Amino acid sequence: MSFGLEELETASQIYFQLVKKRVLEAEDPFFQKYYESTSVQEVVQQLALQSGTDLLQTHQRIHLIVKADSDVFATNFTRLKDKYSHIENKSQWHVITIIMMVFLANIETNYTFSRTDHPGITYYALEQMVTQTLRNWKEKCEEDVEFAKNSRLAIQESETMWSTLDIEILQRKKENMIRGNHKSRLGLIQIAMGVLKEENLVYIADRTSTPKAIPTIWLFERLEGLYRDQTRFQELKRLITERGNINA
Repeated sequence: MSFGLEELETASQIYFQLVKKRVLEAEDPFFQKYYESTSVQEVVQQLALQSGTDLLQTHQRIHLIVKADSDVFATNFTRLKDKYSHIENKSQWHVITIIMMVFLANIETNYTFSRTDHPGITYYALEQMVTQTLRNWKEKCEEDVEFAKNSRLAIQESETMWSTLDIEILQRKKENMIRGNHKSRLGLIQIAMGVLKEENLVYIADRTSTPKAIPTIWLFERLEGLYRDQTRFQELKRLITERGNINA
């Protein structure tokens, strides 16, 4: 099918707005333009496909999702290290990734709250979940030598690093807030939640005595429309929840 110049220009504008904003809300004029023409929709979808991205469409939003195997938008460790100066090595990034997975597994499993009244997860509760998860995985490795290999997780180094860290550092008590750092468990949790915050997937309430990460509507939509269909996400969720690491 051939497309007119106007359709190509409109589709390009919509796609690059998605690249810039990550999500188009229903009131956005580009959201409305997307649904005005099936030809424009097809071009936008082709642009996404060729760029290693995908679209997640809901009634109120269009999400731009980076595919796991994308070379165009994928962020490698070197770029992450440059972006997040607190991350010094891959071991720290492995732990941060596990923190995010434990958080997402908890949100996806405990779906008893509506999208607008989820109370969130405190950093202290998340610290306990991660500690229990790594402890259980370590025990599983001792029972089954193939467990770590089959899970494709850096379990030993992650558990070793986590176990050597204090929960928090003294700076927290002075300033009544947690700063991202690699010297404490709560510091790594702050970095992990900061990554999700940059994607507008969580709101961080960190100016109270009990800081917490609260999921946004964007996160719920991705859990419903994307993560639930990913085999790897479901595999990791099972590994996290099967021994009672979180309240399943």
